Formats: sequence, C-alpha cells, structure tokens
Amino acid sequence: MTDSIPSFEVELADSGDGLTIAVRGGGMTKVYALAGREQGDFLQFHAELARDFGTRPPEQPVAKSADGDDPPWRPLLTENIHPKILSGYGDPAVIRTPQGYYLVATSNDALDAFPLLHSDDLDQWLHVGFAFAEGKAPEWVAHGLRHGDFWAPEMARVGDEYWLVYTARDRSLVLSIGLARAPSPEGPWADLGRPLLTGGVIDGHLFVDDDGERYLLWKEDRNGIWPRKLAAFLAERPELID
Repeated sequence: MTDSIPSFEVELADSGDGLTIAVRGGGMTKVYALAGREQGDFLQFHAELARDFGTRPPEQPVAKSADGDDPPWRPLLTENIHPKILSGYGDPAVIRTPQGYYLVATSNDALDAFPLLHSDDLDQWLHVGFAFAEGKAPEWVAHGLRHGDFWAPEMARVGDEYWLVYTARDRSLVLSIGLARAPSPEGPWADLGRPLLTGGVIDGHLFVDDDGERYLLWKEDRNGIWPRKLAAFLAERPELID
C-alpha cells in the first residue's frame, strides 16, 4: 500500500515589499509573512513549511552510500561571499583557464547581473566582478528588480577571447539567448547588442570543437529537452557520439 500524495491550496498576496502566503492542507491552514522577496526570505518560508506540514526542508544532508562512505564530491560554495550577490549560485558554470578557475552563475533580477568568481584551487573563491554590473546591462534586455531574468550563463574560450552565452528576457519579456565577448573572464564584457536567439529559448551551451568550429545548443522553455538540433548535429558528426 502506498501513501497518498499530499495536496495543498496556496493563496499568494502582495504585502508591500514582501508577500503573504496562505497554505491549506491536511486539515489545517497556516499563513506565512515574508518580509521580502529574496532567496533568504523563501528559504525561511520553506523551513517553516517543512516544520508545519512535513515537507522537504530547504537544506538536507546528502545521503551516504550503502557502505557508509561519503559520496565522491564536495561543494564548491557553501555561503555567500559578496553582499551584492543576491540570488545565490544557481546554474553555476566553471571554466579552467591558464589563470585559474572562473565561476559564473544565475543572478535572476539582481541589478548586478552574473557574478564572476575566481579560484586557484576550486576551494577558495574570490569575487572579481559582474559580467553586467548595475547600469551596464545590454540595451535589448529587460532588467531591474522584479522585471529582469538573467539565467544559466556559460563561458567558453574562443580563439583569443572569451564568450559568454546566457538567458535573458528581451524588452517584450520573451526569453532569449544572448552573447557577450571579453578579452578575459573578468571582462570587460561587450554584448552582441541583440539576442543571439529568441522565441522562448533558454539554457544555451557553447561547444568549441578542436578545429575551432563553434556550436550552440539550447532548449525551449518548457522543461523538456529539445533534441532536434542535437540529433542533427550528431547525425553529421557520428564520431562524437561516444
């Protein structure tokens, strides 16, 4: 016999800078007041939700393997290292360069978009800037608190420069993939000035072949893999399948 899947009713309301969330389920109702709309506010909400309704808490220890050994991995970052990094380190991408490792991550609607971190050893990280600091966002994107979306950046070495592909909304709020270039992972980053690809597309990935040829892979924004471009690419280059 399997347990039934719990169901909840949720009502959301604005409350100035924050939110009020009413949750009904299991014969009881709880109302939660969020002081703001940042990551920390929602972490607190999910912690209280777990306490009251038994849902999964926002942070859980990683389960050990059957023989009791720890899994063969370790976290790169466990705390925020700069006060202007407002959305944590979602969708992190790391590139190795002759000058060490660089990490870039999602920044959502933060005014400083795409934090850039450097490390010599993948252990100690230093914040070195933003791809698009406040006031430097590309002209074609929608940006600003509760308005912009800067997601899933990835960096690649292309010839003598670095390219950054990323997801953002254009001025009509259509999800698009942008491209910026820089002489170094620390910038300065110069945007292409227009979307590289548009029409509800996200999660761009830039692949540079050994011969210098460049390929862009992406997906449609419906949480399903869009395999047609990848399938066509592999049909042309079957030696890459392995």
